Amino acid sequence: SRHIVQGFMHRSSEENCHVITYNLNMERADDTSEVRFLRSVVESGVSGVVAWITNTSGATPDFVRELVHRRFPLVLVDRYLPGIDTDFVVTDNEAIGRELTEALIGRGHERIAFVGTEHPNPSSVHDRLKGYRRALEEASLPFDDKLVISIDLLKEAPQQIVERMMALYDRPTAFVCTHIK
Repeated sequence: SRHIVQGFMHRSSEENCHVITYNLNMERADDTSEVRFLRSVVESGVSGVVAWITNTSGATPDFVRELVHRRFPLVLVDRYLPGIDTDFVVTDNEAIGRELTEALIGRGHERIAFVGTEHPNPSSVHDRLKGYRRALEEASLPFDDKLVISIDLLKEAPQQIVERMMALYDRPTAFVCTHIK
């Protein structure tokens, strides 16, 4: 994330823009906190916002819709909100999921688990899961719902879930992990 912010700052300075950056971790905050913060930034008189939103459900998408409706300049970073027509800059997460899974298949793995976070459930996790499924399909390997693990970081540590998965009789031989701390 630091490199993305640095790149944005560098490019903005070339355009003679005055930039204010805030680096807040709202991962454990509810979406009303995120919306209150974003609203205060927008109401401060800025000309536009580049936002790396955390909450992709609840009040945050509603506020983004409001900004889009008002034609307020907004660019989302690292994720998008399905069904909301706004600009966004993201990695090709589907390709990442596919390529990681293909690499594991290439090493002989056939039971590959996918581990992603449930909250805030960003589009990046969803797209990486699509790539994982596509790689399995292209390799004629079955997709098994039991091998897809959504971790609610507020309720259970990733290590506990992985240990439980490895205790299964037909356990995975590899994991594609995304957004795990």
